[in-house]
Amino acid sequence: RGRFGRRWMSPVGSSLLFSVLLKPELRQLPYVNMVATLAIADAVATHVQTVPTIKWPNDVLLEGRKLCGILIETVGDRAVIVIGLNVNERNFPEELEAISLVQVLEKEIGRETVMLGVWSILLDLLSLEPPVIAERAWELLAWRNCEIETAQGMRGRIRGFGENAELKVEGADCLLSIADADGVRLSGDRT
Repeated sequence: RGRFGRRWMSPVGSSLLFSVLLKPELRQLPYVNMVATLAIADAVATHVQTVPTIKWPNDVLLEGRKLCGILIETVGDRAVIVIGLNVNERNFPEELEAISLVQVLEKEIGRETVMLGVWSILLDLLSLEPPVIAERAWELLAWRNCEIETAQGMRGRIRGFGENAELKVEGADCLLSIADADGVRLSGDRT
């Protein structure tokens, strides 16, 4: 399942749909979504020539389309990372604007190979300090320095991440902290 009860549909054997249970250090907990998106992006980058990007906070894009969705749930000091990664799926409804590795590579790839890459990179990333994780996520952020508008009508430019992994948006009158990208849309200026 995805966020807000959305369903992630996939033919049997075509995608990676899995959950990871972590017990990170308390200071790392806000950064678990960054670790997950970076692990997917880095693992995918070993197979494709196009650099994956992160649509903050929980999607990985390839060629501007959704390759992976991630749901993070925390229970006390534990985090469950739920991942849906399109690997060998060939057909998506147009409204999803989705893509899979097989569409980019034009050949099937072993799901186990991709999974082992994700797992190995995830473990490596968990050993990094939160500021290093945030810096890496900023490098791959799809909306970096873009002008956005919130659901409340506030406009500004994305300027980085805060100390709790929230998005920092510089507006005309203030610096906003946005904890969730739902209700945020690009205003059209991508400079």
